[in-house]
Amino acid sequence: MPKPRDFSLSTFLSTVNPDLIERYLLRFIPEERLLPRLMGMNPDYVEYVLKGNDALKTAVTEELRRINDACYRDLPREAAKRYGVPAPDYETPQSTALGLFLDHSPVFDFAWALYSFKSAYAKISQHWLQVHDISADSQAITNFRTELQSFFAGQARGDHCLVYVFDQPDEMVILVLHGSYLRTVAFWQGDNLKMNPFRFACDDVLIYDKAHAVLSVKAPARSDRQHYVPTFASLILGDAALAECPERDKIYTFEPLQTRPSDWVGNGKVSAVELRKAKLKPFPGSSEVRTVEGDNLPLSEVDSKHGELVEAKLRFIVTVGGREDKVTTTITPPCTTDLVKKRHAEIIADYLREKRVMLR
Repeated sequence: MPKPRDFSLSTFLSTVNPDLIERYLLRFIPEERLLPRLMGMNPDYVEYVLKGNDALKTAVTEELRRINDACYRDLPREAAKRYGVPAPDYETPQSTALGLFLDHSPVFDFAWALYSFKSAYAKISQHWLQVHDISADSQAITNFRTELQSFFAGQARGDHCLVYVFDQPDEMVILVLHGSYLRTVAFWQGDNLKMNPFRFACDDVLIYDKAHAVLSVKAPARSDRQHYVPTFASLILGDAALAECPERDKIYTFEPLQTRPSDWVGNGKVSAVELRKAKLKPFPGSSEVRTVEGDNLPLSEVDSKHGELVEAKLRFIVTVGGREDKVTTTITPPCTTDLVKKRHAEIIADYLREKRVMLR
């Protein structure tokens, strides 16, 4: 699941165009039943309208919380731009998000998919599938959805599975909503002990980078990641053999960093690289792992003479538009990272390709 964001109903309402708030409320309350208002659709008025109707207030609060979550890093504006939907610069992210929710729901769903991907706790696995020119037709998407429904149902995670596909010129984004294993909570109802079974809702995201033919998978469960890759190759790309290629998971290598640490200097947009943490094995295949950690460790700490580097946390100093930004990312070869969720991910990825640490 994506990271929860702080939410205050009154704060959210104060940042949104009042006309959008009115249109949103009219989805629940007929206009003739709205109370007279003297000061317009302000937060106090909305709170007053919802007062005394706990069910409605809960529904509105939870829905607006989700809309507010999607505002992470101004993703609604990015989604609107990709789909050609007007989103003025003076408009707040919350107004843009609510406007998309009301008038362009597929674009809002796309913004939510990006939020779920970029804000998740889980690291991302990446896989090279070789095909650059792809577009999924409706039958391929239907087959993909049917296969995932069968997969999750077969694992006793429920029959519900929703799949949303957003096919962009540069990438294909797939949002998968499915259930978890059934859980039961015991609670008191008066003097009686009751049992309440429920399923958590899970959202996984797959993003296919068409330029580099790399599939990035955000799914916490390893078994799910292992299923998504061959399913995507077979049903979306149309070639199951792509998932069997021995080069599929070879995305990162630390060999250049360990053998030529002195090469890791700035290239313009990346002005410096700092080592924050490293995990090393004394020799390949060893179960022993040594960890070194600190602020701006010398790269000589991960020289090959110290063992095999199996994970590194690196801080990149990135300069864009005259402003310096620090981005910390963790890479675990051959194919796991959180880089694709970070700001300036493309700039850092280009630097890693230049240094031959990123192979695709």
